Amino acid sequence: MNDKKILASLDVAETREFWASKGKLYPRPNHPHDFKIGRIMGYWQWADDCWSYIDSSGSMQNFLFHVGTVENKNGTKVYKLILWKFILMIGLIK
Repeated sequence: MNDKKILASLDVAETREFWASKGKLYPRPNHPHDFKIGRIMGYWQWADDCWSYIDSSGSMQNFLFHVGTVENKNGTKVYKLILWKFILMIGLIK
């Protein structure tokens, strides 16, 4: 069975294990560093190799440079900046 068919049949935990078994996932070398300045809140963190995202189809996306937003179900929206091993997320407190 090829990797595409394997990925399609796995759940989230199994997908992470699949990529880890191929040597593509690394543990985070440190915890997130939270900060708050007035109404601005956020965090920054370093990755061991690069920042990756596993989407709902099981595909892995690796980021060298990324600017985007993240919004949760409560409507909280933060801005995300990834520069290779560094991630910064910033948002406003309502």
